[in-house]
Amino acid sequence: MPAVHNATFDVFEGEILTVMGLSGSGKSTLIRCLARLVEPTYGRVMFEGIDLLQAGKQELIEIRRHKIGMVFQHFALLPHRTVLQNIVFPLEVQGIDRGAREKRGREIIQIVGLEGRGDYYLRELSGGQQQRVGIGRSLAVEPDLWFLDEPFSALDPLIRNEMQDEFIRFWIRQSFLSRMILMKP
Repeated sequence: MPAVHNATFDVFEGEILTVMGLSGSGKSTLIRCLARLVEPTYGRVMFEGIDLLQAGKQELIEIRRHKIGMVFQHFALLPHRTVLQNIVFPLEVQGIDRGAREKRGREIIQIVGLEGRGDYYLRELSGGQQQRVGIGRSLAVEPDLWFLDEPFSALDPLIRNEMQDEFIRFWIRQSFLSRMILMKP
């Protein structure tokens, strides 16, 4: 039985696509197939003229490093690193020098509302604060395509609304996120 069958859609520059469905309906599987974290068994995933299913391992790594941002329900943060170190990790992987990546990291810390916590470790943060670190990490790379799989689920309702509004303001202000796919329960 397929988890996702005949899913077809286009997301154009400047658009936000929201996929909604019940728990277990395949939203997370769909987003993982699009990012090729789960290998689709059939079809095409086109991004900027490239079929990601045909992309080689190195090409796919480069696309993920420089073009795609991802925030998942389970944020996969690095517990031995501080908030700042977690946020700038993708920039470190890209080879950005320490000064530039830490400057960018401090900007992101302000955007996600974690001022004064850059030197904190994850164990010192609430679940909602940890989720903001994951969101911040995805913002650091200024992606062309942003996959968000229930990125606000661990936040309390007030903070959730504030972060959703801030995301939209940030997206409009920076004008670097050309496409966003948001999964909601």
